[in-house]
Amino acid sequence: MQPIVPLQRLLNRESNINLQSNSAVSFTASLADASNITAIDPWGVVLKLASTDKEGLNRCLKWLSVFALSAVDIPGAVFQRLKTLTDRFEFSIAETYPLIHAAFHCVWMKSLGRQELYSTISSVHLRLCSEVSKSLREKTQTT
Repeated sequence: MQPIVPLQRLLNRESNINLQSNSAVSFTASLADASNITAIDPWGVVLKLASTDKEGLNRCLKWLSVFALSAVDIPGAVFQRLKTLTDRFEFSIAETYPLIHAAFHCVWMKSLGRQELYSTISSVHLRLCSEVSKSLREKTQTT
């Protein structure tokens, strides 16, 4: 999979993250105008879609993996919000995997200043620990 370079420019860390926003895109100006690219809150769009239902969250987690593989600097608040949604929709280990995969990619690309991701990963582990243990026991018994 090749990195998508324009994603790095569109989804930079300095973009304003408004997790409580009802509107992900400001239509005050024409989006066709290249100077209005800042009118788009890309993380707001991702989080709004993820909040709709389980399928939307699943799709956004796949996008998150693409962003991470493209070396986009994903803010910790985005990971935390998506982790909260995986809790709300009761995602399984397999369904949560793209979130953890993307988090590890982000830590691998830039380890300094990413300590907030460790708490997100550990809280996912806490929620899924009984499912992980059960899966490991069943795997051991069947082999």
